[in-house]
Amino acid sequence: MLDRSSLIVAYDEKRGEPRGKAKASKRKSDNGDVSLDIVEDKHGDCIDCTMCVQTCPTGIDIRDGLQMECIHCTQCIDACDSIMDKIGKPRGLIRYSSQEALEGGKTHFFRPRMMIYPIVLAALITAFAIVLSTKNHAEVALIRTRGTTFSTLPDGHIINNARLRITNRTEAPVSYTATVISPNGVTVKLDPEGKLVDPEQTESVNVHFTAPPELFVTTPQPVLIKIVGSDGFETQAKFSMHGPYWKGEKP
Repeated sequence: MLDRSSLIVAYDEKRGEPRGKAKASKRKSDNGDVSLDIVEDKHGDCIDCTMCVQTCPTGIDIRDGLQMECIHCTQCIDACDSIMDKIGKPRGLIRYSSQEALEGGKTHFFRPRMMIYPIVLAALITAFAIVLSTKNHAEVALIRTRGTTFSTLPDGHIINNARLRITNRTEAPVSYTATVISPNGVTVKLDPEGKLVDPEQTESVNVHFTAPPELFVTTPQPVLIKIVGSDGFETQAKFSMHGPYWKGEKP
């Protein structure tokens, strides 16, 4: 997301290079403290003291240019400025600047990306707010249990078993019930009925579908149920109910 006009923590290579060690002579600064060795005139302002490297929490050398590990904490700026004060050089050998400015160009503060980024950010925040405001109170998933596809009850009715997984996303306990929307003749029962699910919890409930055998002119039969929560939540779920082909014989 950076470009050559972006402000970064940068080392002024033109001013600092070539690096050179200090002479043996020393002098006192304005506050009376003994300064570091004075750099020879043929060298740049960087005396290669490595204080910028020693203070860097990620251990990089800012003098090598922009690096991914740089977290822009500016500790190298403070360390370098203190050394510049001691050797009588202007501050800012390491400073906030842009690559264009360091190369003698002009930094362009008003760029297309300066308008595009806020617009994109505003769109993302708006989308996030819409998602939160329209978020369902719960999430349900109807899953067929493993094993026998269907069974025949003593009265001849066909039963299919499933599990209903309910996630309560509210901050209060909610009980859930289920009813059949279609087709006629099918009944649904939750075990336990009116399952209470605690806030921010997921529970599984056994579901039993029963239907008369004459329903299965074709198999499987699509079943549509409605799950209702005590907090007003409503949703629908589909289930494919299996059974024997009905040929008109007496069950």
